[in-house]
Amino acid sequence: KTSHVLKRLEASKKAQTKAKEINRKHKDQIASLESELSDVTRLTEQFEQEVAEASQGDDLQLMDSQVEEYHKLKEKAGKRTVSLSQQLERVKHDQCTDEEALEQVKMKKQDLITRQQHLREQKSEHEQRVERLDGFIKSNSETLNKLRFDHEKLSDEINQAELRYKEFNEALEGVQDKLRDAKVDTQESSRAQRKAEILENLKRLYPGVHGRLIDLCEPVHKRYSIALTKVLGRNMDAIVVDHEKIGKDCIQYIKEQHGDPCTFIPLDTIQAKPTNEALRDIG
Repeated sequence: KTSHVLKRLEASKKAQTKAKEINRKHKDQIASLESELSDVTRLTEQFEQEVAEASQGDDLQLMDSQVEEYHKLKEKAGKRTVSLSQQLERVKHDQCTDEEALEQVKMKKQDLITRQQHLREQKSEHEQRVERLDGFIKSNSETLNKLRFDHEKLSDEINQAELRYKEFNEALEGVQDKLRDAKVDTQESSRAQRKAEILENLKRLYPGVHGRLIDLCEPVHKRYSIALTKVLGRNMDAIVVDHEKIGKDCIQYIKEQHGDPCTFIPLDTIQAKPTNEALRDIG
C-alpha cells in the first residue's frame, strides 16, 4: 500500500514538473505575443498619427497609389492585430486551463504527501507492534520450550510410575494368589482336620466304627494304588460301620456338630459275591 502511494506521488511530481514547464512556455509565448501585439499597435498608431499630421496641410495631396498602400497596410495591420489577439486569447485560455490543472496537481500532490505521512505513521506503529509481537513470540517460545521440557519430564516420570505400578500390581497379584492358595489349603486342611476329629470322636463314642474305606484297604503293592482308587470311586471316603443303626447315630452326631455330610457303609447291609479265586493269581 505504501509502495502504491509512493508511485502515485512520484507520478504527481513528474506531472507537476511537466505542468510547470508547459506553464512557463505559455507565459513566454504570451509575453512574446503581447510584445508583438504591442509593437504592431504602436506602429499602427504611429502610422495613423503621421498620416493625420500630413493631412492637416492644405496643400497635402495623396496619390491614389499611396492611399491604396495605406489601406492595404491598415488592413494588414488589422488582420495581424486580430490574429495576434485571437492567438493571445487561445494561449491565455490554455494558460488558465494549465494553471487549473497545475493547481489540481498541487492539491493532489498535497493529498498524497498527507497520505504518505499517514502511511509512514501507520508503518511506524506497525513496526512497533511487530517488535512487541516479536518480543511476545520470543517470550512465549521460551515458555513453550520449558513446558515441552516439563511435559517430557512428566511423561518419563509417568511412564516410570506406570511401570512401577505394573510391577507392584503383578507382585500384589502374586501375593494375592499365594494368599488364596494358602487360604484354600488352610480351609482344606481345616476341613480335613475337622473330619479326622469327628471320625475319632465317632470311633470313641460308637463301638463298631472302623474308619474310612480308603484307610481300611491297603494294596499289596503301590502300583495298585491308582487302580484301588478307581474301584472305590466316590465311596473312597465313606466310613465303614458294623450296623446300619450305628451309621444313623453317627449321621445324627455329625449334624449336631455341624460337620460335613459323610457316607456310611454298614457291613450288615453288604451282600458280597464270592471271590473268584483265579483272580488272586493275577499279577
